[in-house]
Amino acid sequence: MVTHVSVRLSWHDRGWDGCICNEPKKNVYCGGFFSVNAERIRYNKDNEWEESNHGKPCRYLKNQSPPCTETINVFGEQSIGHIHLPKEFLEGAEELEETLPPHSSGTWPFEEMWDEKGNRRDPDERKEIAEEFFSDLKKGEGVSLIFYYCNYDNPITGQDRKYLLTGIVRLKKVGGFKKWPQIPTNISEKYGDFVWSITLESAYPNEGIRIPYQEYMDKKIDPASIAIIVSGDLTRRFKYVCRHVSDDEAIGLIDQAIKSIKKVIKDNYLPDAGYWDSKLQWLKQIRKECWESRGLYPGLTNTLEYLNFPNPSAYVRIELPKKNPNDLREYIFDRLDGKIKMNTEELERYGDAAQRYRILKSSPTTEIISRFCRERLPFFDLTADQIKNILGDSHDKYSITSGLNEIFDNPYCLCEEYIGKDIEDTIGFHRIDHGMIPSEELGKNIPRIKFDDPRRLRALMVEQLKASANEGHTFIDRSDLFAAIEKWHKDNDPDSLFILDKAIWEQHKVIFTKKLMMDIADGIEAIFLNSIHADERIIRKEIVSFLNEELLPSSKIDWKKILNAFQSEDKEHPSIREAIAEQACALETMYRARFSVLTGSAGTGKTTVLRSLVKGITDKEPNHSFLLLAPTGKAAIILGLRVQREATTIHTFLMGLGWINPLNYTLKERNNRRKGNPGTIIVDEASMLNVSLFATLVRAIDLGTAERLILVGDSGQLPPIGPGKPFADIIDYLKKDDNREHNYLAELTVNCRQATGSRAAWLASHFTRTLDRPDEEILWDVERGISKGDFSVYTWNNDEDLYKLIPQVLENAIAMLEGKKKLSGTLGDRYNYVHGLNDLYSPKKNLEAIQLLAPYRHTPSGVEYLNQIVQKLLRGEDIVKKYQFAGYVHYDKIMQIRNYTYYAWNHNENKSIKNEDTYVPNGTLGFVFPKRHFNQLQAKFPKDFIKYSYYLSRSKCNEHIELGYIASVHKAQGSQFDITIVILPSEASDFLSRELIYTGLSRATGKLFLLMQKDARLLKERAWAGYSEIVKRNSALFRTAKGIPKDGFKSFHPEQLVYEALPELLVRSKGELRITQALASHGVGFAYEKPLISLDGMSWRLPDFTFKIKRREYYWEHLGMLGTIDYDKKVERKRRWYKENGWQDQLIETPIEGMNLEESIKYILEDKFGLEKCR
Repeated sequence: MVTHVSVRLSWHDRGWDGCICNEPKKNVYCGGFFSVNAERIRYNKDNEWEESNHGKPCRYLKNQSPPCTETINVFGEQSIGHIHLPKEFLEGAEELEETLPPHSSGTWPFEEMWDEKGNRRDPDERKEIAEEFFSDLKKGEGVSLIFYYCNYDNPITGQDRKYLLTGIVRLKKVGGFKKWPQIPTNISEKYGDFVWSITLESAYPNEGIRIPYQEYMDKKIDPASIAIIVSGDLTRRFKYVCRHVSDDEAIGLIDQAIKSIKKVIKDNYLPDAGYWDSKLQWLKQIRKECWESRGLYPGLTNTLEYLNFPNPSAYVRIELPKKNPNDLREYIFDRLDGKIKMNTEELERYGDAAQRYRILKSSPTTEIISRFCRERLPFFDLTADQIKNILGDSHDKYSITSGLNEIFDNPYCLCEEYIGKDIEDTIGFHRIDHGMIPSEELGKNIPRIKFDDPRRLRALMVEQLKASANEGHTFIDRSDLFAAIEKWHKDNDPDSLFILDKAIWEQHKVIFTKKLMMDIADGIEAIFLNSIHADERIIRKEIVSFLNEELLPSSKIDWKKILNAFQSEDKEHPSIREAIAEQACALETMYRARFSVLTGSAGTGKTTVLRSLVKGITDKEPNHSFLLLAPTGKAAIILGLRVQREATTIHTFLMGLGWINPLNYTLKERNNRRKGNPGTIIVDEASMLNVSLFATLVRAIDLGTAERLILVGDSGQLPPIGPGKPFADIIDYLKKDDNREHNYLAELTVNCRQATGSRAAWLASHFTRTLDRPDEEILWDVERGISKGDFSVYTWNNDEDLYKLIPQVLENAIAMLEGKKKLSGTLGDRYNYVHGLNDLYSPKKNLEAIQLLAPYRHTPSGVEYLNQIVQKLLRGEDIVKKYQFAGYVHYDKIMQIRNYTYYAWNHNENKSIKNEDTYVPNGTLGFVFPKRHFNQLQAKFPKDFIKYSYYLSRSKCNEHIELGYIASVHKAQGSQFDITIVILPSEASDFLSRELIYTGLSRATGKLFLLMQKDARLLKERAWAGYSEIVKRNSALFRTAKGIPKDGFKSFHPEQLVYEALPELLVRSKGELRITQALASHGVGFAYEKPLISLDGMSWRLPDFTFKIKRREYYWEHLGMLGTIDYDKKVERKRRWYKENGWQDQLIETPIEGMNLEESIKYILEDKFGLEKCR
């Protein structure tokens, strides 16, 4: 077997050709936190100098070079210079200059420099490990392959946080070790004298390929269709800059590259088709080589290790090289089995393993293990640990639900089930598939299964359904699933007989239904993973059971009195009185119902209602218990503070009851422990729960002993990560029946912030599911850049404009919080003051004072790069460059990016502790204390800024925190800030959903600054329901409903003429739905919410329906909320607008006075226009 290697590159917009980027300023990816040599690039990149030398070969530059030269010449044709800079702790060492040959780069196995606990190895051990790592590659010179890749910091897969394969080349030469010049002896003894960089030179261009991402992007073509994404179990080989890659893994990557280049050839966007044909042939050649090197038995040595065979790898490689590789398994196992008489030397070598193997074989309970070792495991490229886990006694620890006999009969069970010590320790489909269908390069007569073997088909369907669940779907339509499998076969398998249809499903139903379920309902043949189908069923069962129970008697609690005590706004304001009345009704609903949903947009008073409910119940029943839960640590902290009771995360609650696997944090489907007598259960931010988490929570609580289950959330926010949209589905189900809606849905519609003049809240409401009609006036104000009250809008044209605008807006935001107390000092000093960082030893901190938000992460206007911009702005570029540690400097605002319990220093007790107080949830804001502790960063987080300090190593910084000046909108969900500064690029990506925009716009409690690129076009577009993320999801919680795919929206777009009833998901009310049905049934084509521009071009409106009768255009407005003060005023203003433009005779309004909606529709279409229903 040959050892290959992965090597990380920093992004380069010319394709790593040894030249400076074409557009250096736009390449913000090279210095990102997930790049390589990122700190050096980030703090030494001279954008102005690079812009003036853009596109020039580095070879010809004098006196200066870009800081990325170590990795930008892997496809370059000339040698370039590179300077190695010693780290600050290598005090006294001098720079080292070297010349990198063409088609080369430096790299290093950074992971191996620390032990398993993260402690630094001593220099000799480090060097020994590095020598061994590169010696394996040295042996493979001229044979091994280099797989170049970019981490998240790239413009293609960065938003999805995926690794991107950029090229494959033949390894030509491995360079030697280099030493630091003039390094002092004491420093050398402590840290070593060798440079952490070995040069790998390739045989490109004769033997290698670069995926033409840059060429596609230069032509303004989305490169996603040719992107090679490193995912699944292969991601393990693409971490820590440089890792070994096996033949089996290389085959999987080469297969993806072949698929990519076939697409390049088919697209025919690039010149010289013959070049790409030759590269395709080269890929096929190296695929053949890897198969021959892999052989039939890539898992043989690890299997022998399980059997306690001494040093099996060396034995197979060194002592049995002349044996036919296809005969090795039989050769060895015939000796282990005693079928072949062994000589003295063999007896000594085989003795322990033979004894173990025969013991396993002789026992009825372990005989299957011996069969696995001989007949199955040698065929698969599995690690030694994976083999131990599969054959061990703790299957449930590794998410294995099938027994060994079943796995023996169907090894694909492993790729369907196995999850090891972490979420990346999985077994990919390709690993099992390569063992079940070995390449014909290894021989024609080797046993192989058919390409449409039902076990293989099931594994492919499971893989597709898992990927679909990650995108939010709980099922796939049968025809869509089968078509996807057929396409996969065509793209990946050789031409062969392959049948997957309904007859095949019925024929092999026994095999399929062990993992899959077909449920035919509502005209859809839906195929589910059994686990997700069971999740939806148990949620539905428990909710319906609650709904079938009698309501509790009236509370007889004066809810208005309690609400008034918590109300800080003007209680006499008509809208506030209306809000309190609505909230009181909601409280009574929540009190009386065993199950209820409290929902409403930001500013409607959900927090006040919850506080009032807890107080009301507690006053009435002092011993009543509450179980307060939230999906994230941040949300749990906020919930606990709001209701003054302890709250916990759902994951912590489930972990305590044993419903989460502590090894890999996966959810369990079965467990014996349940929470009984929980009292009233309140689940906050319930819109963030996917069906799997929700179902596990339902299973973990004995709901038959619960007083109430209350879900609380904002249906306008982003849907959950993972399968389903249970919160939205539950609300829809309750609304389908007037009785259910009245008794169990507590929906708050009166927005207290809007009522007291909040334009920010009113703008945000345009992107919710509950707004009855859009307000064209506020959208028009945004278009014209009019700022009023708590909402200010700014525009920017390009990234440079944005970078100049941010300091101005930050200045304005800080000035607002300073009030009359204008502070002196730098912008950073004033920023510290308003966040409470001016007095480090005061417990009062307000890290939520100002928060910038951006939808994207890895773009020039995204979170990663803008955080660097703001850091330099507030802390000073020189300070950052000189004093940063792992990218952070003193006073930096930071954000925790994963749930983690730290060891923290307790200053009160002068000792290190680790308990529930030192648990820091994902999304928590903290700051860097201005004091360095040895080689660690001193960080501060709530709960107690004074009591605890958190000391973070460089690796902890990389894995657990990021700069927190700017957060992604996703990270901000469930949080609120005094002032938010929302950055909205004009890029019309599907990622920018209505829910994402709403979530960003609704995070401010005080002031919203909107930094909008160019104009309001994107905002106006996203106000249409068709851009909702929720409506795209397939779910079957209460009814089987397919989401509307993004391509399916085109026919319903406001600019399109529609001749069919709109989907319910795309209209704002039941009345509008009925009108679309009537128009369609009478053969009238219409446009929904098509913009209508005024005659002077200075304003516009969005009629509900625009249509023509006998060439005259009409505008139908459905007035579903007449009778409310604010709504009536807007209707009158709109009528005046139509009249001012001379269109009053073309305006149609429903309902007509004295008629209900049905009568009004019939009168308009049949009496007024003389239309008949289509037959």
